[in-house]
Amino acid sequence: MSYWSEKGKYQNLYSKYSELVPDSGKSTKPHIELLRNVSNVYHDFFNNGNDNWYSVIKNGKIDSNYKPPANSPIIVKEFFQDIKYDEEQYAKYNRSSSNFEPDVTIFDEDEIDAVIDATLLYIDEIEKKKSKTQPKAVKAVGHEYKVLNPDTGKYVDMFGPKGKQVLQKYATELAFK
Repeated sequence: MSYWSEKGKYQNLYSKYSELVPDSGKSTKPHIELLRNVSNVYHDFFNNGNDNWYSVIKNGKIDSNYKPPANSPIIVKEFFQDIKYDEEQYAKYNRSSSNFEPDVTIFDEDEIDAVIDATLLYIDEIEKKKSKTQPKAVKAVGHEYKVLNPDTGKYVDMFGPKGKQVLQKYATELAFK
């Protein structure tokens, strides 16, 4: 099953987490940046057969020096170790006729699908852990709003320095009480 045909093994996770990938530029979240890079490699593979490989790298769609997070699955780390950008090869590619084939590790559909599967499960694990630590409660006390700090188990002023820290660190879904 292929994600390209929207029938990947974990298509529901892919659809869910690809929404978190910025429309342009890098993500500030390492696990989402991983998905951005894997998705860009995947797109070039299926859309262009890696024919645009060096221009895709040179234009910044794929970061040739990208290193996945240290705790990401081994298959993902090995995949990115195998994808290399070589300035000398790129120079040959720029000067070449259309039949030049750059020295790029080519992978097959099953391998890249397995990399996406592992990436999605890794992201899902991180997101599930994160949701367990997010503050779930905001309550109104008079005209003040308080947010539950999961680190202390106490409510703090939502708009004060501690509240802002809690919201920056944990908040994506809040239930008002």
